[in-house]
Amino acid sequence: MSKHKRPPFTPRMPDDTVAFGNANDLLEEMGVRYKRTSMHQLKIGRINYFPNTGSIVIDGESKARTKRGKGALKALLLEERRKLNVFVAKREAEAARICKREGEDDVSL
Repeated sequence: MSKHKRPPFTPRMPDDTVAFGNANDLLEEMGVRYKRTSMHQLKIGRINYFPNTGSIVIDGESKARTKRGKGALKALLLEERRKLNVFVAKREAEAARICKREGEDDVSL
């Protein structure tokens, strides 16, 4: 390992704050995959969450979100999950229409 590379951070560390523990608990409870990218940050897909300050920054956005904290993170994750479910339902409906047109029975993606 080069002297400039750090070993990967584990999601939970012995000296974590209560805020970090609560964020880890929330993400695990929701079944959300995430990684810890630093001592201060959790990365959830394109979402960057800083538990100690409650800041939420989305990749590609120039500023942090105005709503902060664990509640705001949970609301954002639920909204993202809802959008994904709508997208998947649309894809499945389109696949069913195509299969019906072509006379196929299997519509699994």
